[in-house]
Amino acid sequence: MQNYVDLISGLALQARGLASKGDSPEQLKQACREFESIFVEQLLRSMKATVPQGGFINKSSATKMFEEMLDQQFARETAVSGQLGIAETLYRQMAAAIPSVNAQTDPSEDPKIAK
Repeated sequence: MQNYVDLISGLALQARGLASKGDSPEQLKQACREFESIFVEQLLRSMKATVPQGGFINKSSATKMFEEMLDQQFARETAVSGQLGIAETLYRQMAAAIPSVNAQTDPSEDPKIAK
């Protein structure tokens, strides 16, 4: 649970930094996509932890490492595709709260996060 709090706090700090620097909305979009990727990766880990381990062949450290890398890639692809909409929702909420980003956002722009 503490990891999630740290992630959210880090994202909030990054957003505040954007507000003070006057950086572009694109950087906030990227931060939101990264947050979604990390969140999905943690979700996959938690789901896999519920599956009982066992069988005839024990997993080697190489197999475990491969599965972790595969989970990371799945999480990145899910975040980039925008299928869950977590990054889009975070972006809308944070852009509305940050004046410098809100001013740079074109209202005619599609609300979906550009890929």
